[in-house]
Amino acid sequence: MFSGEYIVALQASKTYLGQTERQKVQTEILLVEQVSKSYFLILSLQDNLRILDTSLKVNEQLFEETKAMYQAGFVEDTDADQLEMIVFNLKASQQNIQNQITTAIAFLKFYMGLAPQAEIQLTDGIDEVLENMNIDYLLQSDFSVNENIDFLLFMQQKALADLQLKREKSTYYPTVNAFFSAKTSAMRDSYDFFDSSLPWYPTTLWGFQMNIPIWSSGSRHAKVQQSKLNLRKLEESQKQLTTSLELQVQTARDNFSNMYYEYLNRKKNLAITIRIYQKTNIKYREGMSSSFDLNQAQNSFIQANTDYTLSIMNLLQNKIELEKFLTKTAALFNE
Repeated sequence: MFSGEYIVALQASKTYLGQTERQKVQTEILLVEQVSKSYFLILSLQDNLRILDTSLKVNEQLFEETKAMYQAGFVEDTDADQLEMIVFNLKASQQNIQNQITTAIAFLKFYMGLAPQAEIQLTDGIDEVLENMNIDYLLQSDFSVNENIDFLLFMQQKALADLQLKREKSTYYPTVNAFFSAKTSAMRDSYDFFDSSLPWYPTTLWGFQMNIPIWSSGSRHAKVQQSKLNLRKLEESQKQLTTSLELQVQTARDNFSNMYYEYLNRKKNLAITIRIYQKTNIKYREGMSSSFDLNQAQNSFIQANTDYTLSIMNLLQNKIELEKFLTKTAALFNE
């Protein structure tokens, strides 16, 4: 009828259920993080590949023109060789990026739980993703540890530790049990139990049983003290976790801010190198620039394009990391 341990066990079952729900949400957040990183990586690589494809077509055409001019004796063979080397390097970069895209798509399918042979189509473009990025929200929105899934999961662990302390304390309480027994006996020494004319004698027994703990050689006290110590440790860990999460958010914001300005800088640099390359290309066609100048401009363009792609990747990676901290999850649990 009364058992302190049983009452605590009922409370613990609800707490364990809440812990399982929070672990599920934590897993979902991590999965979304992996999917997002793979998705944005593919978009960044595809944009890089698009720029290289355009440059390759221009240089292939220029190479064919230069080769024809060399065969006609208007230019030296080094000019044709320089352009052939540019085309070769662009094709190598193109193949390398294509391989990276293939690998990234395979990981994206894996994180989404799709079969390797499944067909997927990415509907967003990298420019659209960058334009829709809410910079003000990421850098200025409030952060509350009480909304963070890691903190909520930790608080469930603390609640379980508190219940463990209550359980140990409940062993000091008495337990009360009720019992009831009803039976009938023939009270005969002959095998005539199926004779309905003979009487049967009912017996009913009921009552209460109370167990009062008196002596346990100090084991109950030791367990209570150990549970109190564990709870105090978790209280200190809670303070450390709160400070750690706040520092991580601030660091994530600083990193995102740095990567955002790095992205803007790399974007400007790419635009400048494209203009320089286009002008050098025109000068080369008009005979006002050498193939060496063209090759140098091309190398600067490839490097700027690579730096620009890396800046996008770093920016989006930090965006995902920051959004993970800012995700509000407390409302998902009805308690």
